Amino acid sequence: MRRNIIQIIDRYRRYKRVIVPFGEAAFFTLILFFSYWIRLGGIDQRYIPQIIFIALIFVPIKTSLFWVFKLYHISFRYTSLHEIIEVLKASLISAAFLSLITMVTRDLSFMQGYPRSVVFIDLMLTFLVSSGIRLMFRLIYFPELVEKKVGKKVLVVGAGSAGEQLIKKLKTSSPTSSYTPVALVDDDPNKQGSIIHGIRVMGSKEDIPRIVNNLSIDEITISIPSASSTQLREIMEYVRESRVKRKDPAWINSYP
Repeated sequence: MRRNIIQIIDRYRRYKRVIVPFGEAAFFTLILFFSYWIRLGGIDQRYIPQIIFIALIFVPIKTSLFWVFKLYHISFRYTSLHEIIEVLKASLISAAFLSLITMVTRDLSFMQGYPRSVVFIDLMLTFLVSSGIRLMFRLIYFPELVEKKVGKKVLVVGAGSAGEQLIKKLKTSSPTSSYTPVALVDDDPNKQGSIIHGIRVMGSKEDIPRIVNNLSIDEITISIPSASSTQLREIMEYVRESRVKRKDPAWINSYP
């Protein structure tokens, strides 16, 4: 099933710059309709002209805003937090335009009785549906994001900028990653207990054997470029005591 969906998507990929905006415009129209339906508990006939009028003006503006925010320029399979934030921005500005449209046209006869809370419902549904569609495509292409197999558990020594970059690299790399960062250690008391990209600093170098034992660590990497030879020897004493493999920091440069 998943393979068939991907084949269909790939077959029409060349037309995505046309299909995606028009497809999302159709969703925007449905969202406006359901915003009224949720607010009113149904759609009275007298609201039909109002909905059509607003949709004819609002939907093209809304779709254009999503284009301006470059939400149609990147493949949905690579949707990230950045795109979700952009969806939120576009949705908020769209809501402002909807408020402006209804304010300017409020004196028209068929605009009487316009339910103002439609703006907020439309905003919420737009964000949920648009971000949900993008995340759905990502999950279709990368089901490992849901059924992620934990790779080798890595303990990172050093919670400075180098350690932070290493954690970020591992956390944002391919979903099929064979390495999973699970803990950090650092001798700076101010950093201990803090969380970096979702990974906790669980102690100092003296705690390496305990952490390795408690979390079943597979490999340790030392990410302290400024460490002196004396500091490295001290750290290596605890690494050898833990009896797990040490990974050279240079390996990250070739990581996918």
